[in-house]
Parts: sequence; C-alpha cells; structure tokens
Amino acid sequence: MVPMGIRYYAYTWPAEDIDQVLRNPGAALSVDPFADAWLTPPDEQPDMLYLDKMWPDFQQLTASDGREHPRPCHRMFEGEVSYCADEGWSCWHPWIRAIAPDETGVIARDLAALTDAEITARFGTGNTSESRFRNTRSTLCTYLDTARKFTERAAGQGRGLVYLIG
Repeated sequence: MVPMGIRYYAYTWPAEDIDQVLRNPGAALSVDPFADAWLTPPDEQPDMLYLDKMWPDFQQLTASDGREHPRPCHRMFEGEVSYCADEGWSCWHPWIRAIAPDETGVIARDLAALTDAEITARFGTGNTSESRFRNTRSTLCTYLDTARKFTERAAGQGRGLVYLIG
C-alpha cells in the first residue's frame, strides 16, 4: 500500500554541478515538486519526470526477480520513504537520490530496451487482479513512455538526475 501523498518526482541537473549535487541531492530538487507537476503551465515546467504513485510498479518491473540482478534502470526507481517512529503512515521522510550524468545514459538505454515481452512476463497482460502491480498495464506503459523520453533527453544533454519519493 502506498500512503496518500507519497509520489515520485525526478529532475535533471547539469554535469558541472556534480560535486554539489552528489554531496547534497536535495539541492537539485524543486522547492515544490507537486506544484511543478500540477500547477505550473507545461511550457513553464522545469525539466522533470512526474510518475505520481506509479513508482512501486516501476520498482516491481525493474527489480530482481530472484534469478537475476535488478535492471540498470532500477537505480532510478529504488528506495522507500522512512516513517517517523511514533506517527506511522502520516509522517515520513522522503527518499532522495542523485544519479551522475554518466549513469543517465545507461538508465536511458535500459529503459528503452524494456520489451513488451518482458513487461508481460513481469506484469501480466492487463488488469491489476492478475498482477502484483497496483495499476493497469496501459497506465504503466504510458508512464514508461514518459520516463523513456525524460531519460533520453537528459542523457542526450549530458545531465544527471535527482529523484524524490515522498
């Protein structure tokens, strides 16, 4: 179960900022990612990827299935929020990770290499009742296309990524 409010946001950052961003990944995030995704007009949005609450499905799709290592692109989806000790589901600390520019191309190529057959093998053919995933295959594929375009653009520009689950 994904508690209300926990979403996935990723932004790009220039390669020349690598020391600063790897030291403090949060510095490359927007002050208000939700506003960037929902309230900012599309032509004014920063270069970002918004996966809403699809991130657990992307984790499942790209994680190890017990016979193999996670896909290289899993690196941009792994992570969990940590919950506050006494407040349970209502209080959490986000997961934030920076991905260096040289890794962005690897991730972009791996996302592009995900085939329909692999998605079907991990996800199933259609509805969530036959699957361990939360959303439909159609929704997953729509977000996957967006993630592919985002990482391809970032890799082509030599940029790193920083993402937040929270």
